[in-house]
Amino acid sequence: MEIREVDIVSIVVSFIVAVVSTVFAVVKWLSKHMLDSYNERIAKSEQRIEELEKSLQRIETKIEELKTDLSITYHRREDAIREYTAINAKLDRLWEVIVRLKDERK
Repeated sequence: MEIREVDIVSIVVSFIVAVVSTVFAVVKWLSKHMLDSYNERIAKSEQRIEELEKSLQRIETKIEELKTDLSITYHRREDAIREYTAINAKLDRLWEVIVRLKDERK
């Protein structure tokens, strides 16, 4: 049995085709695997973005409520200080009257 050049060439070509086909199959599998992984990451990122947007909306709503409450609370605190000052002034006047009356009795 004699091996001819044509047989050797056909064996080599078949081997090269088999190796190239295997390489392409591996590249295709890796590409699909990577693409699936990236799609999964993108889906998780989009879900996280939606959660963060909802959280941000709740925070913005709370800030608006705090702004409203803060203005009311601030005015109330200012009114309390004003009332405290007025009461102290009245007490000072009463003290002066008591001291003056005490001095007049002596």
